[in-house]
Amino acid sequence: MHSLRSSTFAQYRDERLRSVKPATISRELGLLSHVFTIAMTEWNLPLTDNPLQNVRRPTICNTRDRRLTKQEETILFQKVQTCSVEYMYPILVLALETAMRQGEILSMQLSHVDWNTHVVTLPLTKNGTMRRVPLSHKAITMLREYHKGHTDSLAVFTVTRNAFKKTWQRLMKRCGFKDLRFHDLRHEATSRLFEKGLNVMEVASITGHKDVRMLFRYTHPRAETLAQKL
Repeated sequence: MHSLRSSTFAQYRDERLRSVKPATISRELGLLSHVFTIAMTEWNLPLTDNPLQNVRRPTICNTRDRRLTKQEETILFQKVQTCSVEYMYPILVLALETAMRQGEILSMQLSHVDWNTHVVTLPLTKNGTMRRVPLSHKAITMLREYHKGHTDSLAVFTVTRNAFKKTWQRLMKRCGFKDLRFHDLRHEATSRLFEKGLNVMEVASITGHKDVRMLFRYTHPRAETLAQKL
């Protein structure tokens, strides 16, 4: 570690920028910086400074305002009916009704669902905390119907992330969508929560955003919806 200099990591940053996004590099540099901090404070290594403190982080500009149009939603749910796997439809419903992340949906256990209060408890989210997500009438009804034919598993959906990714890609090809990501459904769901009249704190409690500023990045009200309020 003694031989590593700021220039070493600056070169690493520039080379990585050729193949990955700025946000990925920023996280990597942050992690490396943390390693140096721990090395000096807890491992008692004779380091004079943290070389990462002098390395400029790449500019992050990855805000997306991709909304799902009504026509696209119609096509999406028409084509999902042709999928050979049963899990795709309920996963799409959950994504649009709850704003849950892909990983949160795929890791759901039946024990997480309170069928009486219509709430799903996520024990460990991306933020490292527990979150309780309310389920709409459509979401809880769909889960009940899906569960009737899948009572032999503790998991709500028995599918790996890799298998889901491939199914999603095939679905997008059938739909003819070239730029729709699954994470865009979280953006869409978040925007719909605001359009339903929920305030910032209510939406944040559902989506799990700790920083309200981050929440605004996910929210893009339709101009048509705003026009109706004027």
